[in-house]
Amino acid sequence: MSTLAERADEISRAMPGPLRGKKRELAAVAGCTAGLVSQWLNGQTISIGYEFAKNIERKLGYSADWLINGKGQKFVMAQSKSVPASPCVDDIPPMVLELASRLMLLSEEKLHALSILVGMKLK
Repeated sequence: MSTLAERADEISRAMPGPLRGKKRELAAVAGCTAGLVSQWLNGQTISIGYEFAKNIERKLGYSADWLINGKGQKFVMAQSKSVPASPCVDDIPPMVLELASRLMLLSEEKLHALSILVGMKLK
């Protein structure tokens, strides 16, 4: 099991682009102060409040349970949207099919980072 400091650091480093590693940005997501995030990151505080963890879950997709306890699935899975019973592959451009096949090879962490970057939620 990892520590809160390790989990908070992982989330901070996974944030997209210029937000990566910024305490104030993680604090804005969690709804707390940058000082409290500093305490999480340096191990001065070994627990995170449920409200802060739920804010991170809602905005970044990391499971509040994983963040609080270090157990369970790292990411929450979004409710799947309804998909037509038999989608017609012929209607999908070849370039999109190629991209989809390459995306399927990415790790869960890379897919999650990509979903944050483009503003989507994981399925």
